[in-house]
Order: sequence, then structure tokens, then C-alpha cells
Amino acid sequence: GYEIGDLHATLGDATATVDGRVGIPPGFLGTDLTIESDGPNASLVTALTGVTVPVAPFKVSGRVQRTEDAYHFDRVAVQLGSHYVSLHGSLGEMPRLVGTDLELHASGNGTALIADVAGFRLLPDLPFEVSGHFHGTHERFSTDGLEINLGESDLKGSLEVDIRDKPTVTATIASEHLDISHYLKPVHLEADEEHEGEAARTTGSPGPAILDEPIDFSLLQRVDADIDITVGTLRGPLKEFRNVELDAGLADGRLEVRRFAAVGRDQGRVDGNLLLEPKTGDRHLLRTHLEARRLRLDVPDSPVARSQQPPIDIDISIEAVGATPHELASSANGAVQLVIGKGIFDSSLL
Repeated sequence: GYEIGDLHATLGDATATVDGRVGIPPGFLGTDLTIESDGPNASLVTALTGVTVPVAPFKVSGRVQRTEDAYHFDRVAVQLGSHYVSLHGSLGEMPRLVGTDLELHASGNGTALIADVAGFRLLPDLPFEVSGHFHGTHERFSTDGLEINLGESDLKGSLEVDIRDKPTVTATIASEHLDISHYLKPVHLEADEEHEGEAARTTGSPGPAILDEPIDFSLLQRVDADIDITVGTLRGPLKEFRNVELDAGLADGRLEVRRFAAVGRDQGRVDGNLLLEPKTGDRHLLRTHLEARRLRLDVPDSPVARSQQPPIDIDISIEAVGATPHELASSANGAVQLVIGKGIFDSSLL
């Protein structure tokens, strides 16, 4: 590679010290650099890389090495305004990450910068903090002490992936408050009806109400999993639940939600289970039981006060076998009961 011997550079009020070696591109194998740099304005990075960064003070320090099978970080820290990332340890080659033994911490006052740099725009622009210890061997990849905070939402827990053959995921996740309303927006049925009308005009037929196209169940064969999730408060687009529990397993294409339970406001509750397992050919058995009591919908901007919404009781006990939604519906056997109590129902939901 290219040796750099104790290089000092100054540009305006920004300073940098670099010592070590840069490996040959494109892999930069053999790189071993120690860097110390700071300045009052990171816009220089925009001029050098084309990546837009905010006009803010910056600081970079630590040692980075690139070997044949891993990247090594010795107390690497990067600070840009209110954003901060620190790395210490080793990161194995993607995708199996063998040799990983890495401590990570990242925080910032918003995710907009990450979205601009990485092109990842699924997250709301809220303050965040991520930390954890990641491990990777020839048999498994795991993380412990994982903590994620995004706005008022938080996640803590552990994750283990057995990578010897078919991936096997074991996860234990806990949260005091989780807001998923950013990702699950209410469905606008008017748009769906307009689309169906256009399809009918184009084809001359409205088509089946329930599709008769095969469901791709092969996704269930690609991984085995055992998931245990508990959430103190779960906020969705129409409802807020407390004491949420999800205990589920997936093995050889057989998905079993052993228990799903949650408590709503005013002590409304939901409890249920689900089984989806392979049968002959591409057909699957679906069996589910759900019981909900005294639910009230939380409708944003509704003219009907929540206390005036009617309580809703739901009982579902269904079994079906098929390879398409149409086959599952036509073979369904069981009972569905919906009881809407006394109150004022917001017709916008219809």
C-alpha cells in the first residue's frame, strides 16, 4: 500500500493528523491508519465527497485496520454536530460477519442525516440512540445489550442467528413504549374502490373479490425462528395497547403464534393464537382463535369522542386449508362473531 508518515494538515481552522498505511484499492487490504481531525465546519466533507453534510463542528479520532477477513476499529469516534458514532472491536466480512466482536454506540438529534448519507428514508426524523455488543463466529451471529431509542420509542433485548445451515433466529425483545403509527397508516378505501373501478373498465369484469393466485409460502421455509416480544405500550394508527405479548415460533415452514395478548384502554383486551403449517403440495392449514373484549377505536381527528365510541367484542375461531386466498376462504369452517355495543360509530371508518 501507501505509507503515510505522521502527516499534519491544516485548512482554515480545521486540522488533521494521519499516520500509517493505505491499502491498494478497491479493497484497501492492508490499511492501518490512525487519524485525529477536528474543525468548526464539516462542509469541507461535502466538497471532497459530494455527500451533503450539515454546517457543524466535526471531530474524528481512532485507528482503522483492514485485514483479509475483517475491519478492525480501535476506539474510533466520529462526531458531526449533535451526531456521534463510536466503534471498538472487529467487524467480519458481510454477509456472515464471522470474526465480529464489536461494540457500537450511535446517537443524534434526528435521522435525516442518515437518510441523506445512506438513502434509508423509512424512519421518522426523531432523536435516536443505538448501542450494543455484536459477536460473530462460524456458527452464529449474536448481539447482547442491544438498546435502540427513537423518539419516545425504545427496544432492548438480544438476538442470535445460527448461520451453520439454514438461518435460525432466536430473539428476546422488550419495550416500554413502541410507536408504529409512523409505518402503519390507515387504509384509504376510496382509493381502492377507484382502482377496482378502473380495473373493471379495463377488463370488462370486476374480477374475483378474493384472489385465486398462489400464496408464496416459500418464505416460511427460508428461516427458523423463536421470537418472544413484550411491549409495555404499543401505539398504532387507530389503537393503543398495553401489556402486549407475542410468543411465536417458525420451524420447517410451520408458523405457530403460541400467544398474542394485549390490553387496551378501559381494560379492553385481546388474546389469541394462530397456526399455519404445510400440508400436501402447496396447500397450508390455517387455524386461528382470537378473542377481543370491550375494544374502542382511537380514530385520529374523529368528531366522535372516544368515550362515545361503542365497545366492540370479537370472537374468531376459523380453520381453513388451501394454497390461495380463494381456496382458504372457500374451505373456511368455524365461527366469527362481532358485537358492537351502545355508542356512536364514526361512519368515516366505513
